[in-house]
Amino acid sequence: AFDAVHGHKSCTSASWLQDPRKERIKLLNRKGFVRVAVETGTSIIPVYHFGSTQTLGAWPQSAAAAGLSRKYRVAIGFPIGRWLTPVPHQVQFFQVAGAPIPVPRVDPADKEAFSKAVDEVHAKVVDAVKGLYDRHKAEYGWEDRPLVIE
Repeated sequence: AFDAVHGHKSCTSASWLQDPRKERIKLLNRKGFVRVAVETGTSIIPVYHFGSTQTLGAWPQSAAAAGLSRKYRVAIGFPIGRWLTPVPHQVQFFQVAGAPIPVPRVDPADKEAFSKAVDEVHAKVVDAVKGLYDRHKAEYGWEDRPLVIE
């Protein structure tokens, strides 16, 4: 049997990361899935979904709306897709997956060791996602679209 954890972008926060010139994802402060993996000793498979950020936009695109969305944990604004409706744009998706990242099992009661393991594994996940993007972006036609991990 093979156990793995897969993290996926949050629609609430991702809707505010639209940018026509670069790919932006929220991952630097997302460690919950890593904590679960470290607590259970479950490998993490890095995955990137090309095209998923292009399906819907959000209106209004403002820092205030994004802040309220984060504070209340709900999307504030309107999803904008085809014909200015919530119908998603037709976009070709391309999913790539990397090699499983082995994760040590650490008891959360040992706060120092647990926190250190979470930080180390999270850094590996961020590097792996960046590497996947850089290796495959040309296949999707995004050779000139940099990835910004926030």
